[in-house]
Amino acid sequence: LSKTEEEREGKFIYDIDSFIFSVRHCLLRIILGRYLLCHPSEIRFKNNHYQKPAIAYPSTSIQFNISISSNRFVAAFSQHNAIGVDIEQIRQIENIKRLTKDYFTPNEAAWVYSHPDSMLETAFFSIWTKKEAIVKATGQGLNTQLNTFDILSKNPITLKFDDWHLIPLNIFDDCATALAINNPNTKLSFYNAVALL
Repeated sequence: LSKTEEEREGKFIYDIDSFIFSVRHCLLRIILGRYLLCHPSEIRFKNNHYQKPAIAYPSTSIQFNISISSNRFVAAFSQHNAIGVDIEQIRQIENIKRLTKDYFTPNEAAWVYSHPDSMLETAFFSIWTKKEAIVKATGQGLNTQLNTFDILSKNPITLKFDDWHLIPLNIFDDCATALAINNPNTKLSFYNAVALL
């Protein structure tokens, strides 16, 4: 880990949170080190104006994005293409009506409420992760209004001068996960994170 990462790790109150932070950042460096053919400790990161991370060193066309929910962690990597990923552990939401009204289109909100009460949170996070993945891929995060585009459209989502393609991911049974990329011909491959430790 870099000095900055070690400082961030040391700010957690609970040891388990420090441990999880350390593991996910080490995994990110290990995977990137394999792509970049360098030692993981040599990698340097930078953030854009909206805090989207990128590789500052070594020079590369590889782009990546990460997402965290509870003790779940997902990272996505792409050569030449902008990419965004989001994971959310499915959980009870007390203010789901306000959230759908504020952040979803009417069509998306209606789709969520077409589900039985027992499935509302699952439906909500299915929409939410796709929206988050797109705005993370654009590099502008929540500075983009989420209710200005509809992810239920069968067409690519046009946003920030690009067409974005959504891929739902079934990684954890208790999570919703989605990937957004500006390439319609994406082929996915997966790392077994345990094998890297």
